[in-house]
Parts: sequence; structure tokens; C-alpha cells
Amino acid sequence: MIKLLWNLAAKPNKLWVRWVHTYYLKGSMIEEYQPKTTCSWILKAIQKYRALPKHFWMNSAQQKKFSTKCVYKELRGQQHNISWRKLFYDNLARPRSRFTTWLACQHRLPTKNMLLKFGIHTDGKCIFCGQEETTDHLFLLCPIPATI
Repeated sequence: MIKLLWNLAAKPNKLWVRWVHTYYLKGSMIEEYQPKTTCSWILKAIQKYRALPKHFWMNSAQQKKFSTKCVYKELRGQQHNISWRKLFYDNLARPRSRFTTWLACQHRLPTKNMLLKFGIHTDGKCIFCGQEETTDHLFLLCPIPATI
């Protein structure tokens, strides 16, 4: 939608843009146009994205090109660097291992204590040492897997 908005504002020679300007805008600027109730659904949808900050549109107009990457960054906002990002993304681990690690960090692994919470009959004990089986126990506290 933002790309279509960009085309309406910056590409006057495209056939679709000329048609929209002739049929809907009728000489007004896209920034000022208020769609009527009879207006096309796509024009109404495009209008929602006029709220992007002025500096984005000014930078794009100066460069005379549309950048999806810049739009994505603008919509996403300022993001902080996350120190543990490489644990889950852009590493060489198998997807299955990354997914299991993600589940463990979210405390969503189907450990025996979780199965008991969901009403599934189990003894709740670790098969290695006999203590309560939790995510933390399996990955950090159980002495048997640590020695293997």
C-alpha cells in the first residue's frame, strides 16, 4: 500500500496514477485528498499510510526512489540490539535444535511437570536422576546429562 501511495505521489506518468488523479483526486494532492464513501477500497486503504512521518517522505522524494527497506525500518521503529539474538537466528544449529531452545526459553517444553499441569498422567520424575522434571532441571540442574 505504501508503494502505491509512493507511486501516486511521485510517478505521475504511470497509467494507473493518471487514472486515479483524473477520476478521484481531480487536481488535488494525494496528501490532502479525503476519500468519499463511494471511493475505491484500495484508495481508502492507501490513505491510511499517509501518516508516516514527513522526514520519511522527504528523504524518499530527495532520493527519487522507493525503498522497501526504509519503509520497513520506519514502520518497525527503533530496535535495540538483543544480545541473545544469535542463539535463535543466523546460526548453524539445526532448526529442530533452535526450536527446542526457543521452547525451553519460553517454558513451553512438554516436560513431565508441564504434562501433569495439563492433566496427562505421568510420574513427574526425571528419568535420569528421579527428581522433578522441569525445563531448568533438564537443561541446567540434572547431574547425569551434564556428565555425558
